[in-house]
Amino acid sequence: MGIQERKQRERERRRQQIIVAAKRVFSEKGFSKSTMEDIAREAELSPGTLYLYFKNKDDLYASLSLRILQYLNIRLEDVKKEKDIDPRKK
Repeated sequence: MGIQERKQRERERRRQQIIVAAKRVFSEKGFSKSTMEDIAREAELSPGTLYLYFKNKDDLYASLSLRILQYLNIRLEDVKKEKDIDPRKK
């Protein structure tokens, strides 16, 4: 693996760190009362760093929502596979 791949992994790791922090802050304060500064504090990053990864709070919220929807889709696929495997569950 080269430097480029490592940098890409680190960038994705940092992005996920921000999304996890945003989830905590939005859950605690609600979307409208949350600020990028609150999220930065929770992620232990500077507010400016967040803007390297997300345009604004709406963009961050959209990314978090997409992540949750992807997780739900995976879970639904798992349930569907279980149902297909076990005929008693139909």
